[in-house]
Formats: sequence, C-alpha cells, structure tokens
Amino acid sequence: MSNYIEYKDSIAFHPGYYIKELIDESGLTQEDFAKRLDTTPKNLSLLIRGEQSLSTDIAIKLSRMLGTSISYWQNLQDSYDAVAVQLDLEADYEEEKKIFALLDYKYFREYCGLPDLPRKIDEQIKVTREYLGVSSLNVLALLVLSVVFLLVVGLLLGFLIVRLLVLVLLALLLALDLDHIRYVNQMFRSAVVYALI
Repeated sequence: MSNYIEYKDSIAFHPGYYIKELIDESGLTQEDFAKRLDTTPKNLSLLIRGEQSLSTDIAIKLSRMLGTSISYWQNLQDSYDAVAVQLDLEADYEEEKKIFALLDYKYFREYCGLPDLPRKIDEQIKVTREYLGVSSLNVLALLVLSVVFLLVVGLLLGFLIVRLLVLVLLALLLALDLDHIRYVNQMFRSAVVYALI
C-alpha cells in the first residue's frame, strides 16, 4: 500500500507521508521518533507506509508532541479515506455496469413496470437496484460464485446465471409478498423461458 493516492487531477496523502517528512526533518531515526511518540516502531512503520490508519490515540500524541491540533491529523486521515472510498466506489460501479450488461432491461421494463429510460444506463441501474432491493447489482455476481460449479460443468453461461439469479431474487420477493412486485402466472412462465434461452 502507498502513503498517497492519485485520483483524477489530485493527490491525497496519507498522514504517514507527513509523519515521514517530520522524521526526516528532525534527524531522528524512526525508532527514536516512535519512542518519543510513545508507540512501537512497528506501528510507526505501518503508519508511514500507509498500511495503517491514523488512530485517535496517535493523533492526540502527535498533537501534543508537535503543538498541532488533534483535528488537523484526523482531517488528514479523513481526506485520505474519502479519496480511497471514492476510488473503490468507482471501481465497484464499473463492475456493476458489467453485471447490468448481462441483464436485459427491456424485460424489467415490460414485465416489472420499470420506466422506459433509453440510453440512460446510470438511471436504469439505479431503478433496477431499487426494484430488486439490493445496494448493488454486484451482489448478483457474488451469488454467481455460489453456483460456479455450473460453469465448470458447462451447464450455464455467465449471463444465464445472472438472469436466473435475478429470477430467484424476484421469486423470493414474491414469496415475501412485497407490494411493489406484481405476480402474474404468465409473466412468471415467460420469465422462466427467458432465463433458460
């Protein structure tokens, strides 16, 4: 792990980056700095490399040692964490788009009453998530892992598994008798045919 993250046009530095600069400027060894900070050299090393988040305890010790505020150090950590989370969310969303591409939004529009949103993939993903009651369509891929043996045997292709799992999820929601899902026998039969084609 690095002690900084480059994101679009900006860079976010882990608090460990600044601590490393302080150590270098002080002329102390990491071990001596760790002793003065009342922490272990290992903790300090992990912090400097960005492999450990800055704890409130260390933020307090740094503020006392250097005459800074606790919030200064916590804000550095929060800023770094926010950029890291944003990167993770964007990577997850790219994966979610791949899962969504395996689904047929037309089916949801025709049989489940979702709105017609031509060429608005982001909105289609949003309403599909809401309809299925999931925080991310990536959960469908996680469910695929539980039936990966079917892929090994060659019984189903990935897109069929995703479609089948959506139908299973719809059936579960129907079994729970949620109001926003309307059960029609013919619609269910056509969904089964659709999933098996």
